[in-house]
Amino acid sequence: MIVTGKNPATIEQARANLRGIAEVVSSDSGDGAEIEALFARVAGQHGGLDVLFLNARILRRGTIATLSESLRSLRGPRPPSWRSTGFA
Repeated sequence: MIVTGKNPATIEQARANLRGIAEVVSSDSGDGAEIEALFARVAGQHGGLDVLFLNARILRRGTIATLSESLRSLRGPRPPSWRSTGFA
């Protein structure tokens, strides 16, 4: 399992809490170049990706159930190289 984040304090806390369970990597899911680098690392070190769960949105008001459909379907950047590395 690989867990990512961009806040140095929470990354270190996650490393301490998940030692022996998951690899914790600094990566900003809103930055296309960092996503490219992360997926290159996953492909190189682990041969591919089985499951991806991305929870990068912060809800300031309400819950996901109360979001409008247009906000629920927002999609982040998807680098073209994901297809070439087997990530689809």
